[in-house]
Amino acid sequence: MPDSSRHQPTIRVLDVLERLASAPQGLSLTALAADTGFSKSTLFPIMKTLLARRYIRLAPDTLRYLWGVGGIALAGAGMAAAPWLSAINDEMRAVVQGCGEVCQMGVLEGRDILYVAKVEAKRQVRLLSQVGKRLPANCTALGKALLAQFDRARLEEIFADGLPGFTERSSVTLDDLEARLEEVRRLGYAEDDRELHEETVCLAVALRQRGRPVAAISVSLPVFRANGEAREAILGLLFAARERVEAMLDGLPELNFAED
Repeated sequence: MPDSSRHQPTIRVLDVLERLASAPQGLSLTALAADTGFSKSTLFPIMKTLLARRYIRLAPDTLRYLWGVGGIALAGAGMAAAPWLSAINDEMRAVVQGCGEVCQMGVLEGRDILYVAKVEAKRQVRLLSQVGKRLPANCTALGKALLAQFDRARLEEIFADGLPGFTERSSVTLDDLEARLEEVRRLGYAEDDRELHEETVCLAVALRQRGRPVAAISVSLPVFRANGEAREAILGLLFAARERVEAMLDGLPELNFAED
């Protein structure tokens, strides 16, 4: 049943923008309807208005909708209004420069991790994640780095509908997830060892503001490059970035990415 405290037409517009933000190749009207669950007749006036305001554009060759200059300008304004995010991006670029692998940032939204920033590397890796996309937190290193702050009772609330899995290695029971989170607390970092994608390993650390986790950053790489030497180098870079970011965050007003 729809939440009466939220304006459903506004939610539909935001759902469209979020889906397009997480689809860099664009989406057709048919694909967008299937993805959002909205009918084409519901989507058409939304798309027409967003096109007119240039928040989206329509590629004439593929007839796919893509993020437009208005949306890009809005995202840029958001970055300018949050200099701490630019500072984290600088640290992420330093991590990528140091290890040659992709670095991402995420925040926790319910039982999902929301990817909010990404710094690409020259070397390729197959990822399911991208900026604007949500994935189950229990299957990701970013998610586990942030879930580690919670006790069993809170985890039961978060995963009241069960724990989704992507591969045979995914944690799909609370007992298994709790055991992995205990390792996160002990080691100071989280790992996704082929839990989201069979060919990918990811290492992540939580970013804390005055001791409270607010976000996390990670490095992803293919299994065949994830040897002991590479892992040690990546963790060193992540730990150093975490130290610098947390020193910066501690001097700022409280950040709160938690879902209301």
